[in-house]
Amino acid sequence: MLTKPDRIPTGEEPNWLPFIRNEKETLENNWYCVKQPSSSDMKLGITWAQARRREEEFFAMTPPWSELDAVYQKYLKTSNLVERLSALLSDLIAKRSV
Repeated sequence: MLTKPDRIPTGEEPNWLPFIRNEKETLENNWYCVKQPSSSDMKLGITWAQARRREEEFFAMTPPWSELDAVYQKYLKTSNLVERLSALLSDLIAKRSV
């Protein structure tokens, strides 16, 4: 998983896109990129909902993340990671129940 995409130095973002496209150091369940609140946001008491809203805005408005093909957009944001991990967990539980 890639974190803190907002901390990548300007101009170096394209170096990270091959991970999101699972072209570099491929992973069975792909790479995901999430943006968590900064320490200053945490000190100010940012809520979970506010953090997710800011993350949504960041990925929607910040190139190169906002310019990724739709097929790769599903590997951005905490909500997509949670959805994928939930599906994997459900699959594991179902397999153990049989």
